[in-house]
Amino acid sequence: MRTKVDLLPVSLHELRVSAFHRVWIKLGMGIQVRARTTASGYDLRIRYGKDDTIKKSSVKVEYGARWANGNPRPTLSCASCGKLAFQNLYLDTKTWQWKCSPCLGVKPWKVRVPMKWDLGEETKFRQLLRRKVDEDILKFELAALRGLSAEAFLATRPYLVPPWVEQVREFNPKLYAKLLKTLHGKYRAVMMRRRIQFLNDKENKWLMEKLGVVFEKAFIISRRDIAWLQQHHQQQTSGSQPGLKSELLSSQPLEIGCSLAKTSSGQATNVELAQVLEQSAVQIAGELEVTAENEEMK
Repeated sequence: MRTKVDLLPVSLHELRVSAFHRVWIKLGMGIQVRARTTASGYDLRIRYGKDDTIKKSSVKVEYGARWANGNPRPTLSCASCGKLAFQNLYLDTKTWQWKCSPCLGVKPWKVRVPMKWDLGEETKFRQLLRRKVDEDILKFELAALRGLSAEAFLATRPYLVPPWVEQVREFNPKLYAKLLKTLHGKYRAVMMRRRIQFLNDKENKWLMEKLGVVFEKAFIISRRDIAWLQQHHQQQTSGSQPGLKSELLSSQPLEIGCSLAKTSSGQATNVELAQVLEQSAVQIAGELEVTAENEEMK
């Protein structure tokens, strides 16, 4: 009977991407690796455990092999026997060195590697998520700057007000109000001139689908949670029509509930989860804008 052995692999492609984009490689079992280019290969930082313990190691890159056209081929070298590894090297958690499977006492056909995201997709996901966060922050701040007064805006953001400005309030409230108004105007001018690369429809759709994959793999949202989110969203959208609210909930079945009933895994599909999260985010943003307008009118 062939029994598989779990090993933690790393390839030359992953090391290149990690060193160029400065990202961590998820090996599995709570162990991550980050590479830095050196003259002989790569210096690696291994992070593991609840306390994020750091171990350091290195991997050599040899040019003993050649491509079909005769050019030298960079290849990882085993730290134990020195042989070239054309696919993967594996982490030895006892010595924290990178070795080939024979040096670890495992036959190549017995190696079982953990499932993980493609490093290129993970890098794209982080970049798009960072752009999405910057875009949402900019929209939220601009809406608050346009809808709130200087006092109300800076009261929720005390980190923007210098300490000496707060001391002016005690002996000259009028001067304090003028200072806040000036600070409010300067911050608004800076935010309006801020340039951010907004996500297009294709990138936003891809990011929402990958967020659904993240939530699904984390097993933190069940079918019941998704159904509740969908029902809550329908209640919010139909709240302006009191006569139709009960009829919609009783006569029309939830679309996501029908689709979830067809699945046997107990988890919602990625597209449905992304749609629910996006609708909830849009609803919350609309409520915040209405609240800001009401406070300004008061």
